[in-house]
Amino acid sequence: TRTHARTSDHGAPQELRNPGEAEELYGVKKPGQRCNFKTCFFFFLAGHQVDYKLRTPSLPLYRWVVPPTVGRDVAGTVVAAGASCDGFTVGDEVFGISSTGAVAEYAVAKCSAIAHKPQKLNWTQTAAAPLAALTSLQALKLGNLTKGGKVLVVGASGGTGLLGVQFARVLAGDKGTVVGVCSGRNADTVLLAGADAVVDYTKDDAVEAFANSNIGQFDVVYDTVTSPDAVDDANYEKRLQKVLHGQGQWVAINGQLSDWVRTVADKVVPFANVQRENYHLLMFKPDGPQLQQLAQWADEGKWRPVLDSAHALSAPGIAAALGRQRSRRARGKIVFQITDDTGSDASTEQH
Repeated sequence: TRTHARTSDHGAPQELRNPGEAEELYGVKKPGQRCNFKTCFFFFLAGHQVDYKLRTPSLPLYRWVVPPTVGRDVAGTVVAAGASCDGFTVGDEVFGISSTGAVAEYAVAKCSAIAHKPQKLNWTQTAAAPLAALTSLQALKLGNLTKGGKVLVVGASGGTGLLGVQFARVLAGDKGTVVGVCSGRNADTVLLAGADAVVDYTKDDAVEAFANSNIGQFDVVYDTVTSPDAVDDANYEKRLQKVLHGQGQWVAINGQLSDWVRTVADKVVPFANVQRENYHLLMFKPDGPQLQQLAQWADEGKWRPVLDSAHALSAPGIAAALGRQRSRRARGKIVFQITDDTGSDASTEQH
C-alpha cells in the first residue's frame, strides 16, 4: 500500500482531518507499472507546502476541483511513464506539479508539468520548490521586470516571497533594486536572499513612511500577502500603490474577491478589459520548460529554496506541518520527507 494524506471534506482550515479529528492516513494499492493516462508519472518521493486555504468556505469551487489528496509540489524518481512522455523515462529524477495531490508516497503528474531535478539541490530542497518557484517566476515575468529594474516584494520572508526576492535579483541584475516587506525578525533572511533593503511592517508607520518617500520609484510590486481574508492579511495595495511609476505593474498571487471576478471575466469574456489598469492577479499555470529554466538557475547557484521545516508523512507529522502553516510564521517552505520502498530516506540524499 501507499500512504497519503487526504481530506474527505472541504471545510474551514480547522476542519481539515488531522489525526483523531479530520486529517487521515489511508492505505491504497501501490500503482502498477502501467499508467491510466497517456502522460503521467508515479513518484517514490513527494513534498509540498500545505495549502490549506484552498479548502476554505470562501473558495467553494475547490470543493469539487481540488484533489482530495493534499499538496501539489513533488520531487522524486519516475517509476512509470506514459508512452507519449518524450524526454522522460523510468528512473529519471524529476520535480514538478502533481495533478492528483502530492503528500503521498506515489503521485501522478503530466509530463508537461515536470522537469529534470536540479543536480545541486537535494531532494528536500527540490520538493520545496515547484509551485512557489513557478509562481514567483511567472509573477515577475508578468510584471515585465528587466535588468536594472526596481521591485518591491511584499511578504518577502514567506516561501513564495523568498523565492521572489531571489528571482527578482536574477532578473533585475546587480544594477537593479530589490526591497522586501517583512517583519524585523526575518530581515536577515530576506537580505541574505538578495534584497538590498527591507521594510519592517511591524514598526509603526514604517510602510507608510516608505511609500511616501518612494512615490513613483518602482517598476514592479510583487504582492504575496493581500487576500480576501481581511482579518489575517493586510491589503497592501492601498498602502503601497503610490510607489509605482506610471507604467509600473502591481502583480499579486491573491487578492480581493472583486479582483478575482474581474480577472476571470477578462479571461473568459473577449475584450472584457474590466481589470484595473496596471494590476495583475496571477493565474498560475504548470510549465515544464520554466521548471527546467529554474533547475538550470539552481545549478548555476542563482537561487536555493529556503526551508522552514520538514516533517514525516505520519499523523504527528501532518499535524505539525498544518500547525506550522496556520501559524503564519513560517520562514520559507514546509515539506514532507518520505521514505522509499528500500527503507532509505531519498529526501535527504545529497546530489
